[in-house]
Amino acid sequence: GTAAAEAQYRKLLEELPGARVTDEVGDASLRAKSGQVNGLAFLVREHGVVASLTCGASQCPEAAQLLKLAKLVESRVPELPVEAPPPASDEGDKGDQKGEAP
Repeated sequence: GTAAAEAQYRKLLEELPGARVTDEVGDASLRAKSGQVNGLAFLVREHGVVASLTCGASQCPEAAQLLKLAKLVESRVPELPVEAPPPASDEGDKGDQKGEAP
């Protein structure tokens, strides 16, 4: 949902190297860079979505290229299915048994 998306966006802003707010796309966006990899993440509150894109400097030498990709992703967000309800509690317990012998 929206709260989880907001939390994920804040986490990316805190944890991605060199992250800075840019407000280029979506309701909020950020740019980050690590070595030769450029990143752009954005939040779309209405749909509870955070998208994170990365592109190497050799493939996306200009900041505008990554922004163009992000805007394409943003334009497709309304096509995503509506969030499904959380799984039943008995299914959630199965994930806790990973790695155990049968």
